[in-house]
Amino acid sequence: MSISHEATEKLLEKMIVSVWGFKRPQNTMEHDILVNVWYQSLNAIGDYPEPVYDMAFGRWFGLARATDSPPRPGDILTHCGHVMADLGRDPKMRERVRLWREERRRKIDSLLADENNNNKIGNDDES
Repeated sequence: MSISHEATEKLLEKMIVSVWGFKRPQNTMEHDILVNVWYQSLNAIGDYPEPVYDMAFGRWFGLARATDSPPRPGDILTHCGHVMADLGRDPKMRERVRLWREERRRKIDSLLADENNNNKIGNDDES
């Protein structure tokens, strides 16, 4: 799960076009840096199904006032949480959200198990 590089780029294009004050990159290097920073930021903390990020921007945009600064990755991630909560209350989406959460739990459990195994291996070497 999480957001792909391509989806991050599309999300940023939407922000550049629709958010007053969102700085348009002046050249390819700035564009690549912007996309990479957002991609890394959204994936460092967020772990949502890819469509949720776009829905979160729509939610942010719908609540934004003219005096608000352009969104930062943390703003979008905050709204991702709200979107997931809203989807969980939707009878049509509830099962998909439940399955996503179960998959996420399995992924976390697997990562923790791998970490525990690596720690055990390291402890055996020290004995």
